[in-house]
Amino acid sequence: ANAFEAKFGACKKLGDWTRAIMLLQEMRSCRVEPTSRCYSAAMSVFGVAARWRCALALLEDVRKSALDSVAIYTAAINACGRGTQYEQAAILMTDMRQRRTLPNVVTYSAAISAYGKGTEFEQALRLMEDMQLNEIVPNVISFSAAITACEKGTQYEKAMLLMEDMRRSGILPDVIICSAAISACEKAGQYDKALSLMDNMRQQGVVPNVITYNATISACEMEGQWEQALALMDQMQAQGLLPNVI
Repeated sequence: ANAFEAKFGACKKLGDWTRAIMLLQEMRSCRVEPTSRCYSAAMSVFGVAARWRCALALLEDVRKSALDSVAIYTAAINACGRGTQYEQAAILMTDMRQRRTLPNVVTYSAAISAYGKGTEFEQALRLMEDMQLNEIVPNVISFSAAITACEKGTQYEKAMLLMEDMRRSGILPDVIICSAAISACEKAGQYDKALSLMDNMRQQGVVPNVITYNATISACEMEGQWEQALALMDQMQAQGLLPNVI
């Protein structure tokens, strides 16, 4: 089994999900029982490759062998999320609790991301609340997934509240989080909020990227704030970035 663990580790590094399946089949033919590490590595490969059906099929084998763990469930939820199967991710979260396998912050973040990809922002926010009830502290990835879910659901006010929660928690947002929050403001036609977020991120030392600028410029353009939009375009060019809106 140790030799197979090394091979699965190589698959994980390469993201080679087809090779992972072949290794599982080879183990069965050799009558070698997969270890928890083998299962975890294979599940991680399926997660990265968004092969959610493979992940769920493998999870059935894991359950039968009683080797299920938080890491394996988390990887399966990640696979469902990447495959935009948020309902399957929700089922796995329920199954974890029933089997008394408690989700951790990584598990929650993967599930929140799955809901975000399915534009189920309300469910994503409920999971954030559930984390707090279970005394699990959200990290930057949790917040990023929740804010992205709000952006996709055009819920700028909720995105702004999450940004404030981050500040109170002492977690600094990165450019991806800031861009998602600004995009939520853009979709709601809140150009002033978008500009405020842009100012705040600069004060925190976060450098805007093309996505950040495009969302803010678009928000200004939608509300007829051409002077602001043109000023932002000048700032982009000064930063060496090329605008692609307006």
